[in-house]
Amino acid sequence: KHGGLPGSETWNYYHPIVPGSNPLESLIHAIHPRKTDREQWIKKQLKAFQENPNQLNRLVAELGPEIPTVFVIDQFEEVFTLCSDDTLRQAFVNNLLGLIQAPGVRHTVILTMRIDFLERLSQLPTFQSLFDQNAFFLTPLLPDELHEAIEEPANLIGLKYEDGVVEALI
Repeated sequence: KHGGLPGSETWNYYHPIVPGSNPLESLIHAIHPRKTDREQWIKKQLKAFQENPNQLNRLVAELGPEIPTVFVIDQFEEVFTLCSDDTLRQAFVNNLLGLIQAPGVRHTVILTMRIDFLERLSQLPTFQSLFDQNAFFLTPLLPDELHEAIEEPANLIGLKYEDGVVEALI
């Protein structure tokens, strides 16, 4: 957002979403334009997203056809654990694919997902292929690294933990 990549300060950034039991609705909530009736717009979009895998790309292009967009989807495993409707799951994934595979502007979707759910991606073969090509895995922190990750943010603003709290967290 602050220009770490050339031109990135002008990109569209949406608030991170968590899929929940209806990932499609969560996505639609994230892109809801402020000046429209929320309930009516979401109802209309739910149908459009299910019928058109390029609906997300179409809506993003309305904001600016040449402006890259970034979506962060946290806890992507909820697409498998909380969403029991295959139609909603597929429409959600199809629209993400439609966005990142669209010609022209390069949009970005960043996912976080627990590694123990990787095998579930086989239910979404096209998505899995792109995921496998672009995956970045974080290794678990060592105890010293974990200690630093807990204490340093507090130290930066002058806070200290009570004795034993950090060790209990680790």
